[in-house]
Amino acid sequence: MIILEKLYDCAGKHITGDKQNWSAFCKDFRGVFGANIVMYRPDIINGIMAWRSLNQLVATSNPEYAKGYVEHKVFEQNEIADDSLNPLEPSRRSDVVANAQFKDIEIAKSFFIPRGIFYMLAVSAILPDNSNFVLVAWRSEDENDFSDIDKQRLALFMRYLATQIRVKNTKPASSIDSSIENFGKKYSLTKSEIGVLSGMLDGKSLRFLAEETDRSYGTVRWHVQNILEKCQVKSKKNLLSEFYALIKR
Repeated sequence: MIILEKLYDCAGKHITGDKQNWSAFCKDFRGVFGANIVMYRPDIINGIMAWRSLNQLVATSNPEYAKGYVEHKVFEQNEIADDSLNPLEPSRRSDVVANAQFKDIEIAKSFFIPRGIFYMLAVSAILPDNSNFVLVAWRSEDENDFSDIDKQRLALFMRYLATQIRVKNTKPASSIDSSIENFGKKYSLTKSEIGVLSGMLDGKSLRFLAEETDRSYGTVRWHVQNILEKCQVKSKKNLLSEFYALIKR
């Protein structure tokens, strides 16, 4: 339990309260848990969970890894069905893909292994705003694989960590990505509608958006209905699919 207690101390030191130092937290996590980490808010499209841009990044112990992950479009080859990574149930790569098999995977040979990413342990959580949050820890082939005890520690720690994640740690509500602005112009969306779309793409629930923007739930739903009509789609799911299809062209 000493390692788990140290993780709690690490979080209490760096990420509780208003002043949160995620880079210091990641550095200390590496020293305590013996692993690098990346934490992100994933997209879920058509039942698939994936990390697609640096805007979704909460924190990492290795910024170059995060940048390379996005540039190599690893998510296109490494999508995770959202029912395969249940909240607070850690998933160890070596339980799913044997080491020998992993070494034969092209993306592992070209990207993961050269960067010291061999053993991986992922755990997800659902945040208070009903969005998803994923933590992935990794070690090199020269280090030890994660143990069952490591999985238990990470699951317990995640229960606490999820309560400390703030929406402001990912993307300020007032900051709208240029790709969303361009999408809004294409479909003649109003400023309010673009703001609601941006929040939806960040994984925020409509009720959370209503509270965050000091609007009624009915008003936010009305904006969503207008967006669907202007984009000529029937559901939020189709709307998000249309958005990602457009920005990939």
